[in-house]
Amino acid sequence: MTSKGIPFLHNRVVSRIILGLFFVSATLIKMSNAIARDVSFDEISPTGYWYTSAQIDYSKLDGCFLPSSLKSIHYAALFPSFESAKKEEFDKGYKGGTCKESIDFSSAKPQDWPLSPNQWVAFQKQRPDSPKPMSIHYHCILADSNQADYSINFTLQPQYQCSDGTCALYRNGCAGDVYARDLLQFPVYLLGHTGIIYTSDEVDPKRAYLVMEVLDTPPIIHTDMSLAEMNKERPIWGVRYGYGQLNDNGEMSYMDALKMLSLGYIQSQYCPQYTKQPIYKLGSYSVASITNPFNHHVKQLLTNNCAVFRCDTFVQYLYKAALDTQLPPQTIVQMPKDLFNAFPNQRGDSIPPSEAPILASELSTTPRAKNSDVSWAIFQNKQNSVFSRSASLDAIEDSKSIEFEALLQSIGTESVDELKSQLFGLLIQKAKENQMSRQNWNDIKTISINALHDSFDPRVVINALRLSDLVLTPEETLEEIRYLLARMPNQFSDKVP
Repeated sequence: MTSKGIPFLHNRVVSRIILGLFFVSATLIKMSNAIARDVSFDEISPTGYWYTSAQIDYSKLDGCFLPSSLKSIHYAALFPSFESAKKEEFDKGYKGGTCKESIDFSSAKPQDWPLSPNQWVAFQKQRPDSPKPMSIHYHCILADSNQADYSINFTLQPQYQCSDGTCALYRNGCAGDVYARDLLQFPVYLLGHTGIIYTSDEVDPKRAYLVMEVLDTPPIIHTDMSLAEMNKERPIWGVRYGYGQLNDNGEMSYMDALKMLSLGYIQSQYCPQYTKQPIYKLGSYSVASITNPFNHHVKQLLTNNCAVFRCDTFVQYLYKAALDTQLPPQTIVQMPKDLFNAFPNQRGDSIPPSEAPILASELSTTPRAKNSDVSWAIFQNKQNSVFSRSASLDAIEDSKSIEFEALLQSIGTESVDELKSQLFGLLIQKAKENQMSRQNWNDIKTISINALHDSFDPRVVINALRLSDLVLTPEETLEEIRYLLARMPNQFSDKVP
């Protein structure tokens, strides 16, 4: 290795550290909030009734070997109060004489408790005054001393039910299942939202039914929310399954579910970007040799080809990559709701808003025309909506027809961070063509420094760091990194999602 290569590699290592700071910080901050959040049991409450035993109807189990609904619980008898239940059971065993009563709390969960044993423990800690199973013991002495004493022992359990039926929605799910919910905003071209469950009923209740999903907010690929938490914000439509290698219970293997999670995590490392189009592009590393137009030295530009997903296309990718399973629909107008409805089986008894799949099967599945000139013209027309302009940038796969000057000018004047981030991605793609003039080189240098000084958007700053690694000297880049680090604690502390 030459001495000239050492500063370059050192500069690159520092740059990579900074890149990691932006992606990891947003994830860790949100995960720490989720882990610290207490599990809410507002949906579950005691009914006031008591019983001695309850049985699960095993003919109505779902794929995760859990009751499909509370209707599958059969009680031996239900009593309107603890005292009436106690009297009934005592009378059954009473043979005369004098009996002494003792009552103790039982540590076991009620047999009809709709969640896991660990969640019962958490519920008791959160609501210590809630009714618990009671172990009742009677020691009875008969008046006739020739007859032996006898005992009466039984356990009474409080009945618990989900007050609004939502327990079944997020309780009945397996790793690899797909869920759907309402959007915060409701445009007709993006109907519904979907994602994948990657944990089932874990030992830690706070990790039960965590989901992996794509949102339009950094870090784009999210893994820190549970179905229960999301159900409080917006209603969950339900949980569905039916594709991939499933066992007789409809379960995906642990290894297949882990493979999905791993592939999703890998894509999260490639500067993921959100698209409103029903497409996806996989992230990857690439290295291009770029010639400095001033001194004609060749420099290596190591970049990420950013991953691009929408919520439903992310699910399609995971099933395709992990299970070699192509999910329907594959249409130019598909919506997240369509993907969810295409799964044939519903966990539990809840019914989604539309039971019938809306697949738009009569439409052609021919890929969209890849006309970069038309797409660029749509973007440049600022009378178009941000959605339309962003979608047009997603459609550009060949930057050769876009002039450097027009691209640089658009970056300099664009005020929407999402669009500016996409433009920086195009600029990196354009730089790889290795046809820059001296003016282009200087303009890239100016735009990169301005972004490092002024931008609060992690995606813009990361792309600016990549370009600065190309057009600045190692000493200049290190100086910009020092400046960036100096402003991060103050200016970025309330900007990271």
